[in-house]
Amino acid sequence: MKIPFSYLSAQFCDDEAEAIWRKIKPVVTTGSFTLGRELEEFEQAYAEKAGTKYAIGVASGTDALALPLIAMGIKGEVIVPAHTFFASAGAIVQAGATPVFCDVGDDMNVDPARIWEKITSRTEAIMPVMWGGRPCNMTAIENMANQHGLGIVGDCAQALGSEWDSQPIGFWGAASGFSLHPLKMVNVWGDGGVIVTNNGALADKIKKLRNHGMSSRDSIDCWGYNSRLDTIQAVVGTHVLASIDRRVDQRRMYAHWLKDQLKDCPGINIVDEHPKAYMNYYLFTFTCENRDQLHAHLHRAGVDCKIHYPIILPNQPAAAKMGHSSLDPAYRLYQRGDFPKSEYIADHTISLPCHEYLEFKDAVHVAKCIRE
Repeated sequence: MKIPFSYLSAQFCDDEAEAIWRKIKPVVTTGSFTLGRELEEFEQAYAEKAGTKYAIGVASGTDALALPLIAMGIKGEVIVPAHTFFASAGAIVQAGATPVFCDVGDDMNVDPARIWEKITSRTEAIMPVMWGGRPCNMTAIENMANQHGLGIVGDCAQALGSEWDSQPIGFWGAASGFSLHPLKMVNVWGDGGVIVTNNGALADKIKKLRNHGMSSRDSIDCWGYNSRLDTIQAVVGTHVLASIDRRVDQRRMYAHWLKDQLKDCPGINIVDEHPKAYMNYYLFTFTCENRDQLHAHLHRAGVDCKIHYPIILPNQPAAAKMGHSSLDPAYRLYQRGDFPKSEYIADHTISLPCHEYLEFKDAVHVAKCIRE
């Protein structure tokens, strides 16, 4: 029995692919491959789903995090969780700012109590990451940011369809970045990203930045970037976006069934949803004391599980010269033990297949293998 983690061949089966090809043909006929009408339609639909006034399609999920920081003029320190994908910190560096790593809490997301400890006179922004689609405590983070005059750019790459306190997750903060990578909730046939915001002036600046800073064909207002979402990819995105609610519902149903089956299984810990959180279950993740043995056992049983992510960002070679701020008298490089919760999660977390193309028998098999 094979239970795949990826579902792209099922998602874009012959009938679905043919339906998308028919929608792409007019773009090819007109030659409107960049900043076409279809991109505007996608952005409007995405903004509606994200609960914001504006959405801007860009070339990647990483650009969707970096461009808001650049548009906001963030050049100082940005607090970001120690346990996340490379792009979270990479986007901060790309924007010319400095990532300051912060430990996570029991929910695997950045711990608001630890954020307090990282705020200095050099802090300019916070980048909370909705890891695996799980919403952060945005009420606490916004209150903290408002008290210290800090910006918030949410890393919502995996979180479309998730909510905090009955608001779509993109509603929170100055701006949020989403990914359209082929493995994300709304995915395209290549790469791409979306920035959402309720700030019209910020949206206008980001739109210029993604297109070289151009105000017209012959004039630029600022030095910008080549980060447009292709019109063809916008067509794919609109097609996939139309089914997002159904697919989130199916993931939640599958995840809740698995939770119920595994709640008394010794040696594993599955985090409950916060009462204010509504999670899309982009990932179904839990910690396990004998993670590596379980990982090997599941693969032998045909379950394609993953480990996200085995090395936290402060311990990556790219971060070797970062450490605590070099302006600090107590400056030193990061060491193992500086981020105990993040390190524990990196050492013990496993992610199971959890998507809308699985069947009930797949869930039964996965639960049986874990109990074994």
